[in-house]
Amino acid sequence: MGQLGLGDAVTRAGPTAVAALKGKPISSASMGKQHTLWVGTSGALYASGASKQGCVGAGYNKKREMEMAPIEVTGLPPVASSVSGGAFNLVIDRAGTLWSFGSSEFGVLGNGSDGAYNKADGSIKMAYVVQATPQKILKLADRTVVAAAAGPQHCAALDDEGRCFTWGCGGYGRLGHRDQKDIHVPTELPEMRAISVSCGSAYTAAIGYAVLRSGAVSHAGQSSFYMWGRVKSASQNSWMYPQVEDDLRGWNLTTFACGSAHTVVSADASVIAWGPQCACGELGYGEGEKKSSARPKKCDDLEKLQVSQVACGMAHTLILAEADDEVTGKLPEWTPVQTSGAGSSSGEAKGAKGAKGAAAKGKGKAEPPKKTIAKGGKAKK
Repeated sequence: MGQLGLGDAVTRAGPTAVAALKGKPISSASMGKQHTLWVGTSGALYASGASKQGCVGAGYNKKREMEMAPIEVTGLPPVASSVSGGAFNLVIDRAGTLWSFGSSEFGVLGNGSDGAYNKADGSIKMAYVVQATPQKILKLADRTVVAAAAGPQHCAALDDEGRCFTWGCGGYGRLGHRDQKDIHVPTELPEMRAISVSCGSAYTAAIGYAVLRSGAVSHAGQSSFYMWGRVKSASQNSWMYPQVEDDLRGWNLTTFACGSAHTVVSADASVIAWGPQCACGELGYGEGEKKSSARPKKCDDLEKLQVSQVACGMAHTLILAEADDEVTGKLPEWTPVQTSGAGSSSGEAKGAKGAKGAAAKGKGKAEPPKKTIAKGGKAKK
């Protein structure tokens, strides 16, 4: 659908420069189901991909269903960052105002409605209003928004006081408001203050601090890892409000991301991953290891890796880290291979320098509070 911004609809096996953005320095990007946004260092916002649901702004060519090369999204002040859901986007401008555009289904645009309507008289088929021009989310207009996150059908945002707001589809308790109702405007979660937040497909997670009954925020100890929604397997009860993941107590949490059903956290000098029904190696446990885990488990091959950023897709994980031959030199290398068939690609793994897949045997800190993740992923008592 043109979401790569390369001027065609061909699958690429490896990284390819976006020619249309040459000379336009990019600071960040975000991806939805069939579209991509790029934030320029100038504050400009560019988009490519599926256009019929308003995901690329109002400037698209109405005669086609996609923009194969990036176009500029107009109607915004200078942009600081963006996040993308399935068919919508959230944008934070440099003044801390939150904007939204795209499909209004489930109320993800935060404007008070899900935009549902019947396509024709007597029809039971529903359609949803498309908002191609970015609009301010009025419920948060008096707040300075510092971070936002989007799942396929729900959203979260943080203000400069750490207050966490959620809205959109409420299934499985992913909004954290103790029920499964859809909410069409940002609504605060009173249990905590957060410093970062991420949305999975049917759950949400945040690093933050508890709010005491007195209303004060508990900053006395380390931050905690909160989760809510369908955080375990489908056969287990959902967490209907933010709860602390006990296995991560005592860790110095730095950064994390949520995929469709998996979570990856950087803590101290370790990478920790878990998720139910993972089958594509997205947890990074290594060849011959189990592919899914209901409880947090260290990625032994990445021990001592200094991580600066984690990103998760539907069934894959990317980690941006400092180059360290002691760690990365032992990892296998994957070389993408572009095959001759249009839209097809593959790759091959090459052996690592030294023993393939060998892990650095780092140990966690011993000082209290005691970490509850053992090397094999089992909890210590």
